[in-house]
Amino acid sequence: MFSRRLWIAGALACGLLATGPATAEERYGRWEMLGSREVALSRDRDTIRVGRYEGDFRRIRLVVRRNAVYISHMAVIYSNGGYDNIPISALIGRDGSSRIIDLRGGQRHISRVDLTYRSVRGDRRKARVEVWARH
Repeated sequence: MFSRRLWIAGALACGLLATGPATAEERYGRWEMLGSREVALSRDRDTIRVGRYEGDFRRIRLVVRRNAVYISHMAVIYSNGGYDNIPISALIGRDGSSRIIDLRGGQRHISRVDLTYRSVRGDRRKARVEVWARH
């Protein structure tokens, strides 16, 4: 009798361990890249247009690849005409990212993202700025 209870308890424990905790993606939603732009040394503004198929989002962040970029400002324009002006004022290093920014009003459909930045000289490679969002 005791060994049968022990066997059942062990089987239950193994079953619980096999399911494990939910992944971060399952728990918090998945990050999706909305678009990207190559950063030219001569330009200081860019617009990243987002298609209607992307859906509604709650959070946004910037990721920088290949070279550092100083991001001074970001404006998120929604499909209903509303917008968020978001001061960033941060040097984002190569393969780094901005802070996670919560969008006002909960889930919003993003039409475009306007960026004001300046590239950092040093590396000959152009930086790429990517806009990522999460539902």
